Amino acid sequence: KNTENLVISLDTHNYKITIFENSGTDFHKVNIEEYACESELIENQKLYDILDNVFSAYFDDKANSSPETYVVLPDYFVSVEHIKLPVLPATKMKEALRAELKKLYPNLKELEVNSQVLSKTKKNITYACTLIKKYLITDCVSVAKKYNLNLKNIIFHSNAVSNAYRALNSKNKHSSCVFADIAESQTHLIYTN
Repeated sequence: KNTENLVISLDTHNYKITIFENSGTDFHKVNIEEYACESELIENQKLYDILDNVFSAYFDDKANSSPETYVVLPDYFVSVEHIKLPVLPATKMKEALRAELKKLYPNLKELEVNSQVLSKTKKNITYACTLIKKYLITDCVSVAKKYNLNLKNIIFHSNAVSNAYRALNSKNKHSSCVFADIAESQTHLIYTN
């Protein structure tokens, strides 16, 4: 399939957005462009304005053909919690999980929550919960609509690296590893299990 793909990665540490563009699955022909971002917009998490400025420049001299688009956000835009609860009837589990999250996040109404069962025993169930501010998702969706982009996924950096590791070699699907992304002024450690 020769679908045009865009991956937009926000690097808040270096105040830039990197756009990776390719058609189909030929990853040897990836076009990479970097755009500077205003520090004030990044520090205030004005994601709509950041993406709008970059897309305005990016699509200025290109025909937009509704590419499949993936947005990679910095890890600190997302919170991940592991919550262990006693096993309850299904209707009560949702309420119990919500109550635990509300204790940790008084602003829970402002957050989008994605929860998955991590492990389950006869007595306990452990959830992995990913939380992100709702307006960040809304900003991504709104800018995608404005520029006629087919937004497929909004993901965070560590999760993108983990998914790529597994996709590159099927033997990696059930293995654990640690990635170290080392730069002059920062280091990202990513553990994938």
